[in-house]
Amino acid sequence: MTREKMINMANKEMLTDILSETIGKSCKVDRLITDWSVTKKSFFQLFGEKLTIEKSIEFFVDEAVIKDDWYNFYTNRNLISVFCGSLDNYLKYMGRDVIPKGETEEKFNLKVSYFRYIRNLKEEELKNNKIKNEDKLLVRNKKVSLKGWKVTKAIKTLLSITGADQSVINNIITDFSKLIQSWKTKGTFVLSIDPIDYVLMSESGGDWSSCHGFGGCHQGGTLSYMTDDNTIICYLHKDETFDIYGHKYIKKIWRQVIYLDAEEPACIFSKGYPFRSAANSQVITNMVKSLFPQVEKWKNIEDDEFSEWVTVENHYFIDKDGEEAEGTIPYIDIFYSSEAAGMLPENSEEYSSYMEIGDSPICPVCNIDYVVNGELLTCDECAGRTKTTHCCKCNNELQEKYIFFYDEGGNPYCEKCFNEHFTCCPCCKETINKCNTYDADESNIELCRNCYRGIISNYNEEEIA
Repeated sequence: MTREKMINMANKEMLTDILSETIGKSCKVDRLITDWSVTKKSFFQLFGEKLTIEKSIEFFVDEAVIKDDWYNFYTNRNLISVFCGSLDNYLKYMGRDVIPKGETEEKFNLKVSYFRYIRNLKEEELKNNKIKNEDKLLVRNKKVSLKGWKVTKAIKTLLSITGADQSVINNIITDFSKLIQSWKTKGTFVLSIDPIDYVLMSESGGDWSSCHGFGGCHQGGTLSYMTDDNTIICYLHKDETFDIYGHKYIKKIWRQVIYLDAEEPACIFSKGYPFRSAANSQVITNMVKSLFPQVEKWKNIEDDEFSEWVTVENHYFIDKDGEEAEGTIPYIDIFYSSEAAGMLPENSEEYSSYMEIGDSPICPVCNIDYVVNGELLTCDECAGRTKTTHCCKCNNELQEKYIFFYDEGGNPYCEKCFNEHFTCCPCCKETINKCNTYDADESNIELCRNCYRGIISNYNEEEIA
């Protein structure tokens, strides 16, 4: 009943339309949905028999993130040079009280005091764009407190006094305003096993994409993730939608793939797209933790350990040049990104199982063969990528998948020529060339050499040598 409920909840019509339009061929998704209902059944139960878990939230990022971002901002935007003329000027002054040429001591002291005031703003002041510091500064010949000022106003005013170029000031204020917005996160976070969310995992209505997007070098990874045992799609949205092949779909602001074991709690978090957000990842982490109320505390796991939890199958396929190639269907960035993270229950010494990431999904066009090439949403044959050879006897052209048999020398045979030239020993079931068979007592039973020796006790050594 659980799987039937999952299948009934899946939007098969939308999935069919999206795949048919993207691939350019008529698709049938019943088999895909059936396979998905098997592999994602444990998550469906973990989710309380739902396809998604959602959490609406509004918050600022962690203050540690703000602190790091602010350091990077005033360093990368080179506020030291904007205030003080150059980094060298500042360092010489701080180290040896050297006043730059063309500057008076009074004026340069003022510039340095402005920079240090802005640099030392607290995280709470920065995120709220409002100064709480009551210290007074000399502003246009008056000692004044900037308490209550917007940070943007303070930066603009102090830079103007130092004589900074107005275009430079405008750019700094614009970039800082964007930085403040990046610290605010509000919307709905989603953990999803919905088939549509797998297929559209990198479709955002044009704002961003990734290699798993339609046309990407790992677009087949969407179906691979959909039908494996451990992958969940997580994302953030603001209830905005876009049209895709006649259907409305949510416009994702940010997305993260996680790999989860529902039976033995363990989780690996991949990097977020299209930007890094420690705050967003923390929300997803907390949502995952809430799925396991029996776990009181969790511990973080280093990448050299959690990478050992994963097994990934390399697949052989035909590339666009008709040559045999090898690779994984999805792009699994936990092996390449320093942003990946893992966690285990604190009382677990190690993760004793493994996560098999990326399945070989059934081709939605033929529903016979499987998708093995990350570049494709179909099997090689339905994409027109077939490698051919020739039967070594009749010389007829053969697609590799229809080669019936290879002999010991690696020579390919079609089915017809195989039946003409080979047989199966009825005793040991070994495939043998008919030229190398032996007839016991002229019974027309074709035996291999070893079985003939075992059955015939009075044999002629020269006959079977």
